[in-house]
Parts: sequence; C-alpha cells; structure tokens
Amino acid sequence: WERLRHVKGDIVAVIPGHVEIWLVERLAPETISHLGECLASGVLRATSGGVEFRHELARLAVEESLTPDRRLELNRTAFGAIMDPPSGGLDLAALAHHADAAGDAEAVLRYAPRAAERAAQLGAHREAAAQYARALRFSDSLALEAQAELNERLSYEHYLTGEFDDAIAASTQALERYRMLADGLKEGESLHLLSRLLWSIGRTPEARDLGREAVALLESRPPGHELAMAYAQLSALSTSTDDFKGVAVWSGRAAELAERLGDREILASAR
Repeated sequence: WERLRHVKGDIVAVIPGHVEIWLVERLAPETISHLGECLASGVLRATSGGVEFRHELARLAVEESLTPDRRLELNRTAFGAIMDPPSGGLDLAALAHHADAAGDAEAVLRYAPRAAERAAQLGAHREAAAQYARALRFSDSLALEAQAELNERLSYEHYLTGEFDDAIAASTQALERYRMLADGLKEGESLHLLSRLLWSIGRTPEARDLGREAVALLESRPPGHELAMAYAQLSALSTSTDDFKGVAVWSGRAAELAERLGDREILASAR
C-alpha cells in the first residue's frame, strides 16, 4: 500500500465503494502496475471492471490521514474526471459527493438535487434525502423560494422513510421561508402539509391548530386546490376526535370546492 500511495494511489481512498479501472487510469496512470500488489496483500479487492477497498474502515482511515490540501486536490481531480466518463451518462451522486468534499457550492447545488431526484425515482428515498440535505448545506446563496422548495422535497423523502421528526423539521424550515417571502398561497399550503405530518404521529391538537390557520389564510385568497386540500385535512382531523359535525362541515366544503374545480381526487377523499 505504501508504494501505491507513493505513486498517488491515494486517489482510490477518496472514492467510496467501487472505483472503475478507467477512473484509476485517468487519475493516476502510474498506479496501474502496482494494483496487483495491493490486491495480493488484501488492501484492495477486484470488482467487476474495477477495484475497491476490502474494508470501508480502511478506506476511511487512509482518507482521514490525507492532509486537507491533498484531500481537496484529489476530490477536485476526481470531480473533473467523472465529468468526462468514457461512456454512459454522468454519475450525479458521485459528482455531488466530490463537489461537497471539494467545497464547490455551485457544483453541489447543480448536481445534488438532480442526484436526489434520480434516487427518488429508483425508490432510494434515504439517498434522496441525503442529497437534498447536502444541497441545503450549501444553499445560503439561493433565493428563499428555492431554499423552501429544497426543504419541502427533503421533508417528503424523510416522510417516505418514516423519519417523521426530520420531515417535520424540514417542513418547518420551508414554512419559515414562505413566511419571509409573504407568499400567502405557499404559506397556506405549507401549513396544511405540516399539519398532516403532525397528525401522522399523533400530535393532533397542534395539527388542528395549523390546519385551521391554513384554512383561514387560504380563504383570504381566491379559492383553489390548496384550500380544498386544507378543508379535507380538517375533515380528516375531525374523524380522529369523533367530531362528526366537524367531519360533515369540512368534508362538505371540500367536496363543494372540489366539484367547482373538477378535482376528482379531493372530491373522492371528501366523500
């Protein structure tokens, strides 16, 4: 391993998991002749088309032993190489990882949300949440609306994985930003979504307060989908406390508005 490291083979340590041979050749071509030694010693093991550390703890130990400037250099180099793969599309998750490690905020904001969307499409919701959280760590330069949207997406991914406290925290951050923007429509929708999250974990009184606040705010604006959803939410909350009069009132309002809007989903829920 020392020989590999001496010829800049420590590039392998800053790439989690599988490292394709083309990437090793691109980043440190002088190491290729020494890979056999590392494989024989058990430091690395062969994978399909590449290599990886036999133990993740060993990789982390080597990575942590790098000086800050060396780690920065290696991650920048890896980012540049992955931007130009020999075939196939870009590895969005890898680009986000190396941009993060290199402290490149612009690149993180470009690739982390895309990596999150891709992960969500594949059903990898924990990975999606991690990528949205990564983007938010670099989001100070973004407009408040963009920050709110990232928090909304993060909240939803946490919700899908049952991480309700984290979902509520992200939803609360989104709500705060919409309030700062004085965007009544988005604030009302955000109040409704936060109400649903609180209700899902049994915090019914808080959920009811937020649900009523959402309705009051949205009723001050032209009626639309958001208000119908808020009505339906208050109806659902009424069921949990056996408030049958409330169920009738709020589901009736939701159904009436849904019919006017032609919104079958809300209409079915209200009925």
